[in-house]
Amino acid sequence: MDADRLPFVYPTTQLGIVSFLNSLLMFTKTIIPVCLLFLYSPSSYTQCLPPTAQVDLEANNVSARLAHCGNLWSDGLNGEYNINGLPIIDIGGIWIGGITPDGQIKVAASTYGLSSTGHDFFPGPLQATGSTDANVCTQFDRFWSMTAEDVAQHQSDFATDGVVDGPIPPSILAWPGNGNPQSISANGFELPTTSQGLAPFVDIDNDGIYDPTQGDYPDINEADQAIWYVFNDAGNIHTESGGGQMQIEVQTLAYAYEENDDAIDNTTFYDYKIINRGVEPLDSAFVGLWVDPARGCANEQYLGCRPESNLAFVYSDADLDCSGNLSDEVVPVVGFKILQSVESPRIVNSDGELVVAPIGVTPDTLIDPGLSSFTYYNNGGINPPPPPGTVDPNNATQYYRYLSGSWRDGTPLTEGGSAYDPSSSANTTFAFPDNPSDPAGWSMCTAGQSGLFKRMIIGSGPFRLEAGAVDDITFAVIYTEEQGPNSCPDISMFENVSNEVTNFYENRILTHIKTPTIRQGQIKVYPNPMFLTTQMYFNQLDSPVTSLKLYNSHGQLLRHYIPNTDHLTIERGQLSAGMLIYQATTRDAQVYTGKILIID
Repeated sequence: MDADRLPFVYPTTQLGIVSFLNSLLMFTKTIIPVCLLFLYSPSSYTQCLPPTAQVDLEANNVSARLAHCGNLWSDGLNGEYNINGLPIIDIGGIWIGGITPDGQIKVAASTYGLSSTGHDFFPGPLQATGSTDANVCTQFDRFWSMTAEDVAQHQSDFATDGVVDGPIPPSILAWPGNGNPQSISANGFELPTTSQGLAPFVDIDNDGIYDPTQGDYPDINEADQAIWYVFNDAGNIHTESGGGQMQIEVQTLAYAYEENDDAIDNTTFYDYKIINRGVEPLDSAFVGLWVDPARGCANEQYLGCRPESNLAFVYSDADLDCSGNLSDEVVPVVGFKILQSVESPRIVNSDGELVVAPIGVTPDTLIDPGLSSFTYYNNGGINPPPPPGTVDPNNATQYYRYLSGSWRDGTPLTEGGSAYDPSSSANTTFAFPDNPSDPAGWSMCTAGQSGLFKRMIIGSGPFRLEAGAVDDITFAVIYTEEQGPNSCPDISMFENVSNEVTNFYENRILTHIKTPTIRQGQIKVYPNPMFLTTQMYFNQLDSPVTSLKLYNSHGQLLRHYIPNTDHLTIERGQLSAGMLIYQATTRDAQVYTGKILIID
């Protein structure tokens, strides 16, 4: 039995996971090296090579290096996330992990892949069976870049007379939309066709095939530049985390806008479409962003988060160009904000609170968990050495622990100090959640923690990824310069910039989502206004309701229900007083909207 195989039913609550994994620590340490010899027989894995392709996203003040397969912002030697030519971030990467029905922990992670031998992700999509081959990996070891100018030119050509008359921009011809018949001539190979599709596009003739000769064009969220690529975790052995393959495909769209607004001009966006190509579901799954913010100069990087804003951040006590000319007036702050996360299943308990659905219980609600954990770990090579439970992970269980919100050895994060105190019972999943300028808050500043050589993990979950299912997560990288002092800056202005980016994203993108015809009425809501509960009745509709979403007045998705009868009970739970907007979608693709008022 391998070390990450769990011989009994695992818990689905987050603290339950932490406690459960902690019990495996001693067993894991001794048996994993032996098991890897059997788990990773090269003959059972496709021999895809590590990626080589790199490209820069540079539509605005930011120049952001994208290296393939989950690697972000580095060329393998140097950090390449620059704003107006000054270095901001050293390197980042995507982590995904979950637990199989037989209790096996599986993880795929990206850290220093380009400059190390550790690789869990490989280029290209997967077949419907969850497999791939070396030829496909080689073909997709590349990026497809698109500009607003090319899209506008193609749209204008088609709009004049409904026919594409002029030369089609090469980027439009090569765009890897589903079934593109131009791919062989433009890319040199035929694209696979799957029900989940490939690069996003606007389908003018609604035939499900991307054909630019018929007026179809890439959907890049109206960005000035967008870059699309796809990678998977089934191309070879996981030499980074040591985890087993999940047969996950990840389609990525990175994009940016040039606006007359520093908040947006200093921001980049990243959409991740995660597809489970395996034959079994992943439960207690998390997706996360790993960041090493150090820029290679002799300074300290201080970490923190604001859970209520789905935001993590890092600030520096040194100037951006590493010249040693410290300023007590300007402090660079870079943030990582989850704008949309994978929907997570919940049920409403007897108290009206939303809780994680136990195994075998059908959830009645899907929520956007946003930022569910903020953890970090130390470089084990520093002197004096940090506690062994807080250093680099070296097996799948330890990667999963950091990703799901605990320490390497399974100890929960605890409030105060460094967040590592095995004797404390004040458990949390968020380290340093307060404004550094707040003397009564908990931050690295008030806790007197060193900012040297720390890596951060921004987690979202838990969720359940069924076989064949598709889930999405979007995050943005945000930058501003705060007022000093360097060691304990007030990040209020940074939080305002973060809110501005959220509003821009929701108004620019979410409001442009294409939906079927929207109808008013024909759904009875009683009582309305509601206090603790209300009932929604769908029996007057021609087709059953298959999805019901509740939004607040700002357009933020609060809950997502999957009704299985002709009525639905809405429990207030933690919903605030005010106006809600509901959107009900029926089996015949009709959409009904209305309002629900909550009163105290």
